[in-house]
Amino acid sequence: MKKYLIYILALVFLTSCSAGFAERDIDVETLRDSVLFYKSQGKDYRNSARYKEALSAHEKGLELAEQIEDTLEIVQALNNIGTVYRRMGLLEEAASWHYKALKCCDKWSDNVSPISLKNRVISLNGIGNVHLSLGNDELAMDAFREALKGEASLGSATGQAINYANIGAIFEDRHQLDSARYYYGQSMMHNESSGNVLGVALCKTYFGRLAEMQENYDEALENYKSAYELLSNGKDKWHLLQATVALTRISLILGNYQASAHYSDEALEVALDIRSLSHLTEIYNLKYRLNRKTGHYRQALVWLEKATEHADSLSQERNEKEIYDLRASYEKERSQLELTHMQKIHQQDNRRNNMILMGVVFILVLSILTICVFGYANVMRARNYRILKELENNMEGFAHS
Repeated sequence: MKKYLIYILALVFLTSCSAGFAERDIDVETLRDSVLFYKSQGKDYRNSARYKEALSAHEKGLELAEQIEDTLEIVQALNNIGTVYRRMGLLEEAASWHYKALKCCDKWSDNVSPISLKNRVISLNGIGNVHLSLGNDELAMDAFREALKGEASLGSATGQAINYANIGAIFEDRHQLDSARYYYGQSMMHNESSGNVLGVALCKTYFGRLAEMQENYDEALENYKSAYELLSNGKDKWHLLQATVALTRISLILGNYQASAHYSDEALEVALDIRSLSHLTEIYNLKYRLNRKTGHYRQALVWLEKATEHADSLSQERNEKEIYDLRASYEKERSQLELTHMQKIHQQDNRRNNMILMGVVFILVLSILTICVFGYANVMRARNYRILKELENNMEGFAHS
C-alpha cells in the first residue's frame, strides 16, 4: 500500500511540474508574439513618419525581448530605434543605438548564422549612414564595404542594393561621378532583380543628382519626376520628401518658379509633419533662393534667417564629437572583448595541456608501477622456484639416506 502511495505522489508531482513548464513555455511564446507585433507596428509607424509612436513600439518590443533574453530580437529592436532617430535627423541618438546593437552582436556566441550576420550588417549600415550624414567618408566607406560583403554572403539582393547605393553616395560626395554612376548602376540592377520599387525610385533620384551635377537638367528632371511618381503611391513620406526637395531644386534651376513653389510648399509640410530636421535647412534655403529670384526680398530674408537658425540648432559639431566618442568606446570594448576571448582560449589551452601532462605523468607512473609489480612478481616467482627446488633436492637426499 505504501509503495502505491509513493507512486501516486510522484505522478502528481511530475504532472504539476510538466504543467508548470508548459505554462512557462506558453508565456514565452506569448511574449515572443508580442515582440514581433511591436516590431511590425514600429516599422509601419516609421514608414508613415509617425516617429513618436514608432519609438514607443520599438522600445516596448525591446523591453519584452530582454525579458525573454531573445538576442536576435534585442539587436533588431536596437537597430530599429537607431533608424527612427536617424530619420528624425538626431544623429547622436541614432549612432548610440546602432553601436549598442553592434556591441550586442559582438558579444553573442552565434556569429555565423544568417540571422546573426544580417543583424550585424544592419548595424553597420546604420552606423555608416550616420557617418555619411556627417561627412566622415572614410568611416562610412569602411562600414558600408563590410556590410556589403555580409549581404553578398547572405545572397540578399536588396541588402546589396542598399550598400552599393551608399558607397555610390560617397563617390558622389567626392565628385568621382563615374565611380558613383557604377555603384548606383549596381544598386539599380539588384533592386530590379528583387522587384524593390522603393529601391528603384531611390536610384532614380541618385541618377538625377549625377545629371544635375553635370548640368544635364532635363535628364535630372526626368529622373526626379519618375522617382516622385513611384514614391507617391506609397506611405514612405521620408523618401518621398527626398524626391520632392529634388524637384523643388531642379525646377528653380530651370526657372519654373511656379512648380518650385508648389514642390517647396509640399516638401515643407511633409518635413514639419514627420519632423525631418535634416531636410528643413535645405528647404528653407530653397525658399530663400526662390523668393530672391522672384523679387520677394523681405520674405527671402525671413527664410534665410530660418535656415541659419535651424542649421545652428542642429549642433552637428557636438553630434560628431559624441559619435566619435561612441566609436572609440565601441572599439575599446571590442578590443577588450577580443582580449578576454583570447585569455579564455589561453586558459583553456593551459588546462588542456595540464590535463595532458597529468595524463602522461599518470600513465608513466602507472607504467613504472606495473613494471615494478611484474619485476617483483618475477623475483618472487624465481625465489619460490629456488626454494621449491632446494626443498625438492633436500627431499631426494633424505629419501636416498
